[in-house]
Amino acid sequence: MNKIMNWFAAILAWIALSTVAHAATDERRVALVIGNGEYTAAQKLPNPGNDSALMSKTLRDIGFEVIEGRDLSRIGMIKVIDEFTERAFGADVALSFYAGHGMQVDGKNYMIPVDAELDSAAHLKTRTIAMDSFIDALPSDPGVGILIIAACRNNPLARAFANTLPATRAASVRSGLAPVQTTGNGAGGLLIGFATDPDAEALD
Repeated sequence: MNKIMNWFAAILAWIALSTVAHAATDERRVALVIGNGEYTAAQKLPNPGNDSALMSKTLRDIGFEVIEGRDLSRIGMIKVIDEFTERAFGADVALSFYAGHGMQVDGKNYMIPVDAELDSAAHLKTRTIAMDSFIDALPSDPGVGILIIAACRNNPLARAFANTLPATRAASVRSGLAPVQTTGNGAGGLLIGFATDPDAEALD
């Protein structure tokens, strides 16, 4: 648990230090912060709400305009991602933070809304949010783009989803999250941070 708390504190300190030098400028900074904990078909998570509230406060204190969502359905997640995409257009610094359940399938990562039930293979596309949606929401030309994902917990929805697949494909659902290979989206810089190593799980 201390390792996770230290990671979170380090991320907050890094964000503060990386922006404080520009405090006197007219830089425009926009952030999206989502904390999903009140799951209806999976274990409830006590910490994403607290983590997202702390992240939002920290970002506002250092000059970010924050779009905040708590315990969002899939429709709710799409709505705030779309709002962030529009409001962050042309921002100098754009940051997305997600805490909640996540999973990897075939080497790709998916974030899970609080209303998701994954009892069909088709639900991967219709009831989750691909991590690519968060990356694509970052503006095409900011000074810095930052994506922070705290979603590497032991996830019963991932196990349920794996049980819907043929035996030959069940192994494609792996623990933790997959490493992200990206060449960026035209951003001046892109940083992606995870709560733990690829394919590993972290405590809530």
